[in-house]
Amino acid sequence: MKKTGLLLAFLLLLLGGNSFARGPDILDLSSELGLSAEQTQRLEEIRLKAQRKTIKLKADLKLAHLDLRGLLQAEHPDKQAIYKKLDEIGALRTRLERNRIDTRLEIRNLLNPEQRKKLRGRKRQLFRQRKRRRPPRQLPPRPWRPRFAPQPLPPQPPQPK
Repeated sequence: MKKTGLLLAFLLLLLGGNSFARGPDILDLSSELGLSAEQTQRLEEIRLKAQRKTIKLKADLKLAHLDLRGLLQAEHPDKQAIYKKLDEIGALRTRLERNRIDTRLEIRNLLNPEQRKKLRGRKRQLFRQRKRRRPPRQLPPRPWRPRFAPQPLPPQPPQPK
């Protein structure tokens, strides 16, 4: 039973990213926003398309990082190849961010102005709730140690008798 629950939680995190940390998904708020069946279906299509693209881009990004590590660990690293790989990594990150923004804009265009207003209000409400629940950040106490380590004494010449 525990293994099944753990597997399910892993799959949800894998497919949904860290949506649990951000709060409820827009589809969870469909009744609150008054979404039609057509809007709900279209939102699901948008989300699945974005998730597919995100998974592919993240995989490409991880592979590019592995390639970069290999280039850096070479006996004689090729500076131009490293720079080219860095440019590739930057382009992949840009594509990931564009995918995220495109998805947000597509969802925004799907909602009517009243639904957007409700969604904005709900997001503010969730943000305030989360802010109130968050405990103050406390750092662990630093272990005691002397400020300056004592310096060893220089060797003394032998004493004459």
